[in-house]
Amino acid sequence: MSIGKKIFGIALCMLLFLAAVAFLSHQRLSRISAEISDQTKYIIPISHLVEEVVTHFLNQQLHFERAMGLYQERTLNLPAIKAELKFQETAGAMVDEAIKKSSDLSRAAVTSALSAGNREEFARLGLTFERLEKEHQEFHDHLMTVLSLIEHGAVSYTHLRAHETRGNL
Repeated sequence: MSIGKKIFGIALCMLLFLAAVAFLSHQRLSRISAEISDQTKYIIPISHLVEEVVTHFLNQQLHFERAMGLYQERTLNLPAIKAELKFQETAGAMVDEAIKKSSDLSRAAVTSALSAGNREEFARLGLTFERLEKEHQEFHDHLMTVLSLIEHGAVSYTHLRAHETRGNL
């Protein structure tokens, strides 16, 4: 074999290796691009909605505790109690709304996420949001039961707190 053919063969092999490296780099960059796209389109908005859920849930608890604290006073301040309970209801509605938006977004992500791994995660996340929605409804029902018992004089707030500290609730 002549020297020219050897040099040409080496150059051709190097060109093929370069093409293979370029192809593999393109494939990996495409996967990274899909991950980033899923993050900006779904993961970041869902995380913001989860923050909303936590914030509104804590507000809901705070206003309910304030209302219950007002029931402890010797003279009941009914307008203040009603205002706190209204704030509690509003915060509860905002929790429900944020959970629904999160659930809807995770369902949309399952069908249109670019990464298969992300689709599986979004499916699990959707189930978690559905469970969270049910648990929040149970929490709300429990609050309303406690409130009804207090309003009808069946139990006092102080009595409930005593049972709560002993772990009987």
